[in-house]
Amino acid sequence: IGGTQCSKTLTFIPADWTPLTYASITCSGKLSLSLAGGKDEGVYTAQATLDAGAASDAANPKVQQFIADGKAVGLTDADLQGGIVAAGWGFAAQFVKGLELTKEVTRAGLMNTLWHLDKVNYGLMRDGAQASTNNEKDPWVLEALRIVQRKSNDWVEVAPLKDFDGKSNSMAE
Repeated sequence: IGGTQCSKTLTFIPADWTPLTYASITCSGKLSLSLAGGKDEGVYTAQATLDAGAASDAANPKVQQFIADGKAVGLTDADLQGGIVAAGWGFAAQFVKGLELTKEVTRAGLMNTLWHLDKVNYGLMRDGAQASTNNEKDPWVLEALRIVQRKSNDWVEVAPLKDFDGKSNSMAE
């Protein structure tokens, strides 16, 4: 389950039941977690990007630039910290990086560039993460993840960033 259903589902967990709970990346944003009724405490997730709604990432220059750029076009703090805008920002940053790297700005040229990324970092990607693709052999753009746990309305790192570059196809089989 992803999105709002995921966080809302956490409200059904009885107070005396404390299972190890993992939430998908898609339900780990501040806006989605607001639907958990406070039951997000202790939940684990994986993170591939910085979280503009997390105090632990607020000082990162990429987050500060994201917030400044978003406010410059009229977005509110709630918009910028909720998680949805950051996801769209990430796709836009990927598109811009593709345009910067492409030799021929055509549909085919851009697609070829994005299918052959070589260790680039853009947008709100975590420091140390690198986007690499190798056509159909490895089409997965972002394969570096860290494991975090929700504590006191913030994400606390449990396992550091680990890069699974080139391994995602085998995980999908």
